[in-house]
Amino acid sequence: MKVRFLLAALAVGLASCKHPLRIVGQGDIFELNEGVRGCTLEEFQAQATRCTENDVVGDYNVIYDARPRPGWRFVSWNGACGDVPPGQCALNLPASFPAFWDETFPGIPTPPLVATFGLAGAVAQDQTYFAAVFGADDFDPFSALLRADLFVDGSYSYEAVLESSTFIESFGSGMYEREDDGLLSVAGEDTDFSAGGVATLEFDLVALVDLDGSDNEVSVAYLTPTRTNASNAILSGEYFCGFLDTDPASSFTQATLNGDGTGTFDVLESTSGLTGGGPLTYAVTSEGSVILNIAGFRLVGGIADDGNVITLTRTEAIGQGSGMCIKASTDQSIATMVGEYYGASASSSTASTSILELEVFAEGSAAFSVLVDSFGGGPTPLDETPFAVVENGRISSGFEQGMVSSDGRIAFLLVSRPDSQPEFTVYIRKSD
Repeated sequence: MKVRFLLAALAVGLASCKHPLRIVGQGDIFELNEGVRGCTLEEFQAQATRCTENDVVGDYNVIYDARPRPGWRFVSWNGACGDVPPGQCALNLPASFPAFWDETFPGIPTPPLVATFGLAGAVAQDQTYFAAVFGADDFDPFSALLRADLFVDGSYSYEAVLESSTFIESFGSGMYEREDDGLLSVAGEDTDFSAGGVATLEFDLVALVDLDGSDNEVSVAYLTPTRTNASNAILSGEYFCGFLDTDPASSFTQATLNGDGTGTFDVLESTSGLTGGGPLTYAVTSEGSVILNIAGFRLVGGIADDGNVITLTRTEAIGQGSGMCIKASTDQSIATMVGEYYGASASSSTASTSILELEVFAEGSAAFSVLVDSFGGGPTPLDETPFAVVENGRISSGFEQGMVSSDGRIAFLLVSRPDSQPEFTVYIRKSD
């Protein structure tokens, strides 16, 4: 990077002859030149002058190195940094510059150089999501579309209720950490970390599961990132959808979206025995929220995987529920899903939630197990069952059917046979 650019950038980044160093998260700032400068986490917390003042005398030619503490990772610098390896920040300033700053901007403080660290199991940058929520409070169902935030420091919060089937004053906040394989551990203000969801490696789909049945309230929230400049065109093609609602009932539906807010649907199977189809309409906001009007129902949600996945919740007072649509693809087979998955599951008939594990085998079978559920149950292996994936990504497995994304990262399975107990599970492939 040219010196001229660095000088221009540092003209707004260096206060007088002092250049404060700050730390967000847990990590240290070291100087690689002579080791005189820098700011450790303990020094920053104690507001040591090495951090708060960092006096500059003479030439200011340094390379700072950001080093995360165990369990944390370097995220970014906030300041003018030269072209150096990731995690390092190079500054080159002649001795005349501090005097120039004092004369030109006397007594004006300037933003410090900030090293930001995030938890190893958190988002790479602060991210806002749409959260499609479905749950039950004392067996009374509720659903909502919320705005949620996940932060690099491992915290999350629900910031706003966009719409809901019942009054929701607050949906709370807490801490989260993604394990290497995709399982989420979560903690509330007064609780320790425990299994509470699952997330893709990219955090482009997150499922938070309230498994604490002791307060008679359970829920599942499917989170998709907000977008910019989204439109109806992002949803185009053939989709297969699973819906779970409070009749209690569930349905497996084929839908064609035309990219212009119109489409058609065909209910292929439902626990109520009802089938049939007709026209549908949908609308996508610029931020990526979705309104879907289908079969007389109004559902809202968000978009994941560039329009290949839609998360939905029904927030009408006369009925609540949740669902997901996955776009059909080509050349799929059992090989698409061979491997292990975590699942976030909800049952409207028993008002319960659970986290499942699924392993799919190449010979065409799968093994399911319950990792934890809202009844307080622990790991419980279930029977192995036949498992098939056809060319467009549609899945059949015992009493369940569903859909898988073209890359095999995301899938859902739904119990939708007539007179069966409705259950809906979103699966996310375990990471390597």
